[in-house]
Amino acid sequence: MAEELREVKSGSLRDLLEPEWVVTPSLGTKTWLIRQISQSIGVSDSSTTTRTDGIVANWCHDFPARIAGRVLEAHRQTSQV
Repeated sequence: MAEELREVKSGSLRDLLEPEWVVTPSLGTKTWLIRQISQSIGVSDSSTTTRTDGIVANWCHDFPARIAGRVLEAHRQTSQV
């Protein structure tokens, strides 16, 4: 999962200040994913050491049920107008 997200983000030409939405099934998965991504984007030489200087920033994280609730609520509001 982390590798696929890294590949998607490495080819992204979106605005760097625009937040990225990430949905994970649990808090543990979120923590693991952040660690995996931060270890691959640091500036230290990864051939000699494990990177510990990467930073994951500007992420909006939520869980699937909350995202579904937001989408349904937005749909309800637009259909009432």
